[in-house]
Amino acid sequence: MIFLLLSAALQSAAVPADTTAAPLKCTAVSGDYTMIPVQEAGNRLHYSEENGAVTISGRLHLVNMENNRTWLPAGGAVFELDDTHKIAGLQVYVEPARPKVLKIGIRQPLSSRPITMGEVPRDDWISFTVKMVPRVSLEVWANNSYKKVSAKGRRPAKAFGMCSSGSFEFSSG
Repeated sequence: MIFLLLSAALQSAAVPADTTAAPLKCTAVSGDYTMIPVQEAGNRLHYSEENGAVTISGRLHLVNMENNRTWLPAGGAVFELDDTHKIAGLQVYVEPARPKVLKIGIRQPLSSRPITMGEVPRDDWISFTVKMVPRVSLEVWANNSYKKVSAKGRRPAKAFGMCSSGSFEFSSG
């Protein structure tokens, strides 16, 4: 009888849920890219919709560079835009002239190159928030950098964590 009571007490004891998750790794070989839908990222990337705006937030850092001078690593949190298959959002990348630095950029709608907003040492984690108000604006906060650009009349269709020519990790905190 005492065993049954003790067993019932142990089963009903509140156990806090583990809110930490291992970082999500995104890997792509040189010259290729990987897109991870935010729905598959678990709690490592936060996605929300509020007052018509959509937001992706989290942290990322470069884990490994592919050994290739033609294709250097890039990663980020991006929206695929409606009817275009183009992306817009946060893009971090390494430039050939400064391989120890990770550039922070905003990828404007319908543009193939990011606008540099800042930089950090290559091994640092970058905290970010990417917010898009459909057809109006795209905003990126990354560490101490901020930039707002026009959405150029575009709407976000899907949200992704992405990487190219290397390995990045995404984390919620």
